[in-house]
Amino acid sequence: MESLRFSKLAAGLDRYCGLTLDEGALVCVTDGKLSLERPGPFMDFALHEDLDSYRELCTVDMTGQLACDLSTDVPAGNFHGVALGFFNSCALAEGGKVVCWIPPALGGSPVPEDLGGGFDLSVDMYHACVRFDVVGHFRCFGDPASEAMGELHFMRVSATPTGACGIARDPSLGQGIACGDGMGVSMVLEGAFSSLDTSVNGDGCATDSEGMIRCWGGRQDPSHSEALPQVSVSANMICGLTADGAARCFDG
Repeated sequence: MESLRFSKLAAGLDRYCGLTLDEGALVCVTDGKLSLERPGPFMDFALHEDLDSYRELCTVDMTGQLACDLSTDVPAGNFHGVALGFFNSCALAEGGKVVCWIPPALGGSPVPEDLGGGFDLSVDMYHACVRFDVVGHFRCFGDPASEAMGELHFMRVSATPTGACGIARDPSLGQGIACGDGMGVSMVLEGAFSSLDTSVNGDGCATDSEGMIRCWGGRQDPSHSEALPQVSVSANMICGLTADGAARCFDG
């Protein structure tokens, strides 16, 4: 699907999905062929396929309405972002309010009452992390809560099964990708980065200042020669977007 251009891309187990640049349509590609197409236009979407037993796809249309393939009890309202986890799924409403819709009895995490003003959202197995501003303040909630990470500043943050990883912009850490949990925080990659993503296995990849994908947690860096400023990973795939929105995916 060389002709397709995307504004956002998400890697799955055996496919990738994205929002097209020209019309904001949602399309998925499997084995080089178009396997799903929804006209939209959509404001945002989220794909969760890290486990064979759970494959969810959710969209937010241009009116802010949320819809999911599997979940029938998604909240009503006006949303501008959505993120999915296996035991928790959340969306960003007006004013940056976080709304989650998997009940605690099924593994979902109640949202703290004082949590608002969210700018960015990432969800993993049991918990979520919210970034509030360009300064890099963020907060995680759920189990584990990753309070040690919340004291630091990150440009981007991605929730993991035991905590979170982020692009550090904190003087105490230096420059690079840092990951942490309730036990502490450590740098896993040094350098300047613009994008990152983690999988349900806790590993992940990021794009450095040259657009090269670098990975950690036992995952191997994919081999590529063109710059890929955006990256998305699943349990067995690494995908990146070129500067003009073309998709490049690698086994990983």
